[in-house]
Amino acid sequence: KGTGVGTSNFGGVYESDGIGGWHILGYVLVFVGLSAAEHAVALLSMYNKHLSHLYADPVALGQNPNQWFFYSISAPVMTIAIFHLSGGVEITSLLLIGAAMSPVMWFGYWTERENPPIRSTTTWFPFLLGFLPFLVSWGVIFAQYAQNDDVPDFVTAILATQLFMFATFPANQALYFSRWYSERAIAKYIVVFILLSFTAKLLLPAILFAAQTQTLVATVV
Repeated sequence: KGTGVGTSNFGGVYESDGIGGWHILGYVLVFVGLSAAEHAVALLSMYNKHLSHLYADPVALGQNPNQWFFYSISAPVMTIAIFHLSGGVEITSLLLIGAAMSPVMWFGYWTERENPPIRSTTTWFPFLLGFLPFLVSWGVIFAQYAQNDDVPDFVTAILATQLFMFATFPANQALYFSRWYSERAIAKYIVVFILLSFTAKLLLPAILFAAQTQTLVATVV
């Protein structure tokens, strides 16, 4: 599988004069904008007492549930972009794949609400439930990917890296609520999420940009 960066009009997704077209750029701008908004709210809540309940106050208590509101929007957008790059072009399928990913983030929110820092036991039920829509979403993506023989190599790279990044989010939450993080646990938990979110949102456009650059060079040569 894989045809290099190519210029094939695979499923109507790729353009001969640009990888992905404006629709893919739109996805990238949306989830980058959401990430910027999330960090802006976090920063403002630290210096504005009227906004402190959004971020600063929960963090001081050892929780950060409101991050999942942003993830419930940005993760579906990224999933739609990945599915689209895998060859999915039917609007209903795109919307359904995004809708399937959103509950994953809400289960993350539920897990955090059910497990305050001071507790006798840890409730894993919502955490485990989150894997159901997660596996459905990625199963549909890879089913779409497997149906095609002319998927460019950069799409394979995007699927591999993004699946790994998506999988590290529940791993971080599991480490935190199993109390694997000891000193400054909430700080480590939040920093890891920030790094994961930033890396995931950076990798997708970076791979697209690299593929676009290689295509332009090949065209010139």
